[in-house]
Amino acid sequence: MGSSSTPRGIGLIFEPGVESVVGIMGTIASGNFFCPISPHDPPLRIRHYLDDAEISLILTTRDSMSMPLQRELQSDQLLFVEDVAEDLAHDVSSSIKITDPHQLAAVL
Repeated sequence: MGSSSTPRGIGLIFEPGVESVVGIMGTIASGNFFCPISPHDPPLRIRHYLDDAEISLILTTRDSMSMPLQRELQSDQLLFVEDVAEDLAHDVSSSIKITDPHQLAAVL
């Protein structure tokens, strides 16, 4: 039923739009849980959200990331949609997992 590995927290930092919906669906399909974060919150508040929810990866777009926010976050945590979109298109069907209905989906 569910994934045998422990679900990972994925931070989603997007302006409202199609990217945020795709990020939510992709995160759930991968068997992980998401934490939606506004790119307009102060960088230190965002850092607190990420630490508190134990977020290990941040999915975002370059347009959603301000320079102060990029300086606050660890670069190895950031995954820019623009950098991986083409690679993901080839591997989408092989990475979708059926999730357990009792599995955590979001941290709000």
